[in-house]
Amino acid sequence: MNDQNPNRQRISGSDTFEDALYQEAARWQREGLVARIWAKDAKLWTGGDEAKWLGWLDIVAVQQKRLAHFEVLASMAAEEFTDV
Repeated sequence: MNDQNPNRQRISGSDTFEDALYQEAARWQREGLVARIWAKDAKLWTGGDEAKWLGWLDIVAVQQKRLAHFEVLASMAAEEFTDV
């Protein structure tokens, strides 16, 4: 196992499987593929509509902009409203 992996996940499988997994992980790091996912680069797949399917990557920023809305809902819940 690669002890320099900061993720600290443990993979259990045959040596062949583990070797292939770590080689692929190294390729992803070397080629910056995770950064390309965060950039919604559809060329990682077919180059088609995939960028439209990666909206979940921005969900935290999107929902942070709606904080006031959630605070209103929380205050309504605190007042024991059951239907909105």
